[in-house]
Amino acid sequence: MGSARWQRRDGVRIWQGDLSYRNPDQAFALNGLRLAAISAALDPKTVVPGLDGGQTR
Repeated sequence: MGSARWQRRDGVRIWQGDLSYRNPDQAFALNGLRLAAISAALDPKTVVPGLDGGQTR
């Protein structure tokens, strides 16, 4: 395994790993709101629509 390949897609951090739940291209991926919550945890300045009223965290 190599290092994590975090990227942003539509303002949300995703991980492009083939077996990652944070890869939205996978059928078993987390839903958009859960991916957004992870993004907010990784970057406190992330705005997450639908989470905390879409306010900056």
